[in-house]
Amino acid sequence: MAVMKSLVHKDLLPHAQASLDRLRELWHGRLYALRAANWAPISDDAVSLTYFRNCPPFGVKTDTTSKPCKRHLICPFCYGRMHVLRPFCKFEKVLYGSDTHYLGKDGHLLPVLRPDLKIVSFRCPTSGTNRVRRELTDTGLWDHWQVAKEFVRANRKIEVNGFGAEYASILFSVYPVQQSSRLGIVRSGVLLVPGGLPKSEVIAYRMGGGIVKQFEPSKEGLYRAHVHAFKYPNRMMTESPYLTARLLEHMHYARVATWYGPRGSKTAIEEDADGEGQE
Repeated sequence: MAVMKSLVHKDLLPHAQASLDRLRELWHGRLYALRAANWAPISDDAVSLTYFRNCPPFGVKTDTTSKPCKRHLICPFCYGRMHVLRPFCKFEKVLYGSDTHYLGKDGHLLPVLRPDLKIVSFRCPTSGTNRVRRELTDTGLWDHWQVAKEFVRANRKIEVNGFGAEYASILFSVYPVQQSSRLGIVRSGVLLVPGGLPKSEVIAYRMGGGIVKQFEPSKEGLYRAHVHAFKYPNRMMTESPYLTARLLEHMHYARVATWYGPRGSKTAIEEDADGEGQE
């Protein structure tokens, strides 16, 4: 849903097949546009283009020989794997003790191991007063990215230290905005916070341009937090193919995701994992 709602604007169910088909159409069309814009990985390589086109859809059973294209800055399927599913599974393991078995023997959801933790999602974009006002050129994209991300880093002490998070998954989403000659940057993430959010810190965070929401520790809460925090940057599919291609080339080795935890004492699941005979 973090990808589907951003790009297809439909609920995944009951329109799963239509949504997936539309998503694949968008991805295929974008690849041909990037190829026309001389994106290096596929500019003169028909084999690579086919390989990227056949990137296995996220959450769909595919042939075992299929492999992801690993272009997680733009490929919606790899974005879903790397930036949505991976931290989701890590948080599930903390909350439930497993990232694969959600149900007990009676078929009901396993009880939360850490009911003291609240699930928090946040988003801090470079928009409004936080907008970077400098010319966006293909040769200056890396410098622009470095400047832009400093605007959304201003709240990072609040996000982890101010909220008292024990676990945190942080992501920088980036996209070009040709019309206003800028890079859009969104610093977002999901936190596990003991007790709840201090009101003063929430006010300070929102005054800094951030959006923060709190959810109860449950499967639904974790799901909603991830959908809110890790929306796919849809302008990567719609903005200038030339500018997008240059951005992807400049940021190919950029680190955009971080995982923190644990900041406090070990949870029960971590202590169990340290014991002998654990799978």
